[in-house]
Amino acid sequence: MKHLRNYFTVAIFFCLIAILSVLAACSDEGTNNGGKGDVVAVENGFVFVATEDVMDIGETTTLEQYMQAMQKNGGITFEAEDGMIVSVNGVTPSAQNEYWFIYTSLEDYSNTTWGTYSYNGQTLGSATLGFGTLPCVAGQTYALILSAY
Repeated sequence: MKHLRNYFTVAIFFCLIAILSVLAACSDEGTNNGGKGDVVAVENGFVFVATEDVMDIGETTTLEQYMQAMQKNGGITFEAEDGMIVSVNGVTPSAQNEYWFIYTSLEDYSNTTWGTYSYNGQTLGSATLGFGTLPCVAGQTYALILSAY
């Protein structure tokens, strides 16, 4: 009878472990970062893919609005003056001819003749609009790159 009780206890223990493992695997906690946005630091800048986790992205959502939501949620910090990004995550241009350039996977709003940036096998084109008017589209990639002009 004592052995049966030990087997029963061990069986319950392993069942609990299995249930907890399934619950952990089903949880979206590992993929949801609380609406901060996944900002990746790269050489001379930062890259992110716009997601609905940060905010509801509509047809009129701009990159500026999206970045403001990321900033509010703690995913990025930035400063802008006169419609130009002047600082991202505390990084500011160190020379007079350095600026924050925006590159995007949005083909209708980028120009590869003006410049390109490669990220994860994608070639992003230089944005044709400023961040205050550039559309933000879920699933699209945006790169903020500090570069000399």
